[in-house]
Amino acid sequence: MVVLTVGAEPDQRVFQVHQKLLCRKIEYFEKMLNGQFKEATTNSATFPEDDPECFDTLMGWVYHGRLPQLAIIQQDGFYSWNWRPPQFYVLADKFGLHELMDRVIDQITKFLNTCGIVPSARVYGMVHSSTPEGSPLRRLYSELFVYNLINHSKSLGDEISRKYKDLLESCPDLARDVVSVLLASNGCFENPGIYSQTCRFHIRKLFMHENTSLFVMGPGNTSFVNCRTILTS
Repeated sequence: MVVLTVGAEPDQRVFQVHQKLLCRKIEYFEKMLNGQFKEATTNSATFPEDDPECFDTLMGWVYHGRLPQLAIIQQDGFYSWNWRPPQFYVLADKFGLHELMDRVIDQITKFLNTCGIVPSARVYGMVHSSTPEGSPLRRLYSELFVYNLINHSKSLGDEISRKYKDLLESCPDLARDVVSVLLASNGCFENPGIYSQTCRFHIRKLFMHENTSLFVMGPGNTSFVNCRTILTS
């Protein structure tokens, strides 16, 4: 077994994972635990900057080979996902799990289209603050931002619109990306989350079959049908 300590106090968690399985699924750990690093001697590693909740999702994938199904939960009047796909994407990127990153993109776009929800200003800000320039996740959220402003500005309400405006003022990277998206659109901008476009945000070109329900959108699910639900995470 290998001991992985994740996060910082008071939210720090310790994971005990089967080393052979971990190394087989994630090459990052194969090099770390079977190389010349000190972790190979101690059979332990520390990741103080990472999110324990996202790491728990990653270990679920290591053992079971799948990600949780996305669902909306409501707490104290706010809506959020039952797990954190954007934050998880950043963790998968750190460990070089490109196929897993693509799965996250597909889950996000499928869910947004099916349930008719829009990300909150806080989520847009988090994505841009935690991803590098050129990140597919950043590009997706930049295009989603523009799409929602163009097509659903009236449905967002004054408070959400104000938060979006404040975000553009406080996040110059997002403002720059939004301008780039608008300039490239030539006045014609489609929903970036529809099935036919999601491969643009893939790290790898996955072979998707029409009978794979995870990736296929049904009729009528190619636009946001209700923008009153705002995701906070």
